[in-house]
Amino acid sequence: MSNSDDILGLSPLSPDPNFEPSSFSSGDGSNDSKSLSPISRGSVRQKIMMDVTADKSKYGMQHVSDMGQYAFSVFNETTRYIITLSDQSRGKSYEKYCVAFGERLIKLNARHIHGLLEVGAVRIAQEVHKPPEIEDEPPNIWRVIFGR
Repeated sequence: MSNSDDILGLSPLSPDPNFEPSSFSSGDGSNDSKSLSPISRGSVRQKIMMDVTADKSKYGMQHVSDMGQYAFSVFNETTRYIITLSDQSRGKSYEKYCVAFGERLIKLNARHIHGLLEVGAVRIAQEVHKPPEIEDEPPNIWRVIFGR
């Protein structure tokens, strides 16, 4: 790799033969938060938050997709109903009024359904991107009583 490909413009570091990847485990098999260094706890917290955010995003995407499918289904059903009723007025003196109203109603219905779909998707996105609440330590009775 040339220096122009390196974002910092520096040559790569030589590997340290004594380097061992750090582990979140304390070595005795326990993996509780008290045995982790503050940096390790921060890394674990970040990973948990990324996992939670990814899961929430997937869940939100599925709901937005479901809403889109349902919106199309409702629009299709309503449009067919309006056209069926308009067809019943063919040849009658009020036909042009029914056709004109039906056309406007279909367009209005499309705007309303589309608007609800957009607002729903935005609200889902807002909920997805609220930061997850992760407790540092489980609450104990004194914290519950005194709020600390």
